[in-house]
Amino acid sequence: MGQGSSLDLSKKRKIYEKEEKNDRGFEKTVVLPVVGATKVSTVGATNVSSVSATKVSTTIDMSSDKPKNPTKKQLEKWLSSINALLIDPEGFRYFEYFLKEAETDDGELTRYLEFWQQCQEYKERFQSLEDTAMNIFETFLEVGAEKEIGTAGKGEEVGEKLEDEGLPGKSLFDDAQENVKKKLADGQYANFCDHLKEKFNL
Repeated sequence: MGQGSSLDLSKKRKIYEKEEKNDRGFEKTVVLPVVGATKVSTVGATNVSSVSATKVSTTIDMSSDKPKNPTKKQLEKWLSSINALLIDPEGFRYFEYFLKEAETDDGELTRYLEFWQQCQEYKERFQSLEDTAMNIFETFLEVGAEKEIGTAGKGEEVGEKLEDEGLPGKSLFDDAQENVKKKLADGQYANFCDHLKEKFNL
């Protein structure tokens, strides 16, 4: 197929993209394919799950742009613990830039940070599913629910599982993620803190 045909096909599919930010400050691409499109892909995106017609595909913006200098309050927060650093979008970006500057091979250090972030987004997606599951239970299965339906005791089992265990799979990457965070904390995070103290005369 020639270049002209490929361009025409691209126009017919009319895949629209717009950049938004999630609640942690990282960019994501919302892909809205036309019904009938066979496949949607985003160059450079990490495929977390299969994308349906209106499903959100989230990618991490591992930017190479130099971040702005932090405020004193931010510095104090980032130096307090690696957890405080990683959950702060500005801290995450500053740490990411520091790791890139320290790398001899592309992705040598930042891959650990990217893995940690992907695991966080995985758990956030599960939390959203848990909320949906609980809403279904409270609406249809709980005793005295507004739209209660009979399930021969199965509804009560669902409620107990949600209360005691949550959705299976949420903690799938917890051990590996914790191990990666410990490696960062014992190695590059310590170097990062020394770098901040020296650069900002702390």
